[in-house]
Amino acid sequence: QEDRAIALEKLLPHQKKDFVEIFKIMSGLPVTVRLLDPPLHEFLPKSDKEISEVAHVVGTDQKEVVSRIDELHEQNPMLGHRGCRLGISFPEIYEMQCRAIFEALSELKKNKGAIVNVSSKVVLTGQSGTSGYAAAKGGILALTREWAAEHSDCGLRVNAVIPGEVMTPMYEKWLEGFKTPDEKLKQITSRIPLEKRMTKVEELAMPIVFLLSQWAGHITGQFLVVDGGYSHLDRALT
Repeated sequence: QEDRAIALEKLLPHQKKDFVEIFKIMSGLPVTVRLLDPPLHEFLPKSDKEISEVAHVVGTDQKEVVSRIDELHEQNPMLGHRGCRLGISFPEIYEMQCRAIFEALSELKKNKGAIVNVSSKVVLTGQSGTSGYAAAKGGILALTREWAAEHSDCGLRVNAVIPGEVMTPMYEKWLEGFKTPDEKLKQITSRIPLEKRMTKVEELAMPIVFLLSQWAGHITGQFLVVDGGYSHLDRALT
């Protein structure tokens, strides 16, 4: 039992980190956690070589390892330590997992957190031929405002960025589909008022970093357009 306690103490921060990420991703939605219930003997060594290696690592006699394997062997794994039975045999395992869950929740509540969604300038300008895409990206903006309102009591901030034309590997691949990619690119950039160029990836990344940072600690439910003026400035400027 003492050895298990030491091992579980090492495992605790990893479990806590997992739960923090799960709760962040679910963002307030219900989460069902299935605690550990493995057929333990399946994780134990089987061959003489494996038994010897395990005995060497844990610093014990091979006979002790064999005895432990026999003790944990299950004729029917589905009726062995499945479900709550593991917690009955080794309650310290569930104690560690429950502690990880509650500490993760406490950390998230303390840190409050922030979410930045990514929409598209198509929502503001229209494009033709992209109805599904436009509807989905418009839904992201609606969801941003809804989440900002719903989670404001717990201090969770939710904002969105609306990028215009950003030069990414996917965008480059799209351009390659035209007979004259350079001409197509020139046609696109000619409509971007600020410097007649595409937005750089880092010029989109840094506003996102800002919205996630403490410097945006009182900003929520907002849409930040990063497009060199493409969406809002008079197109006559081009």
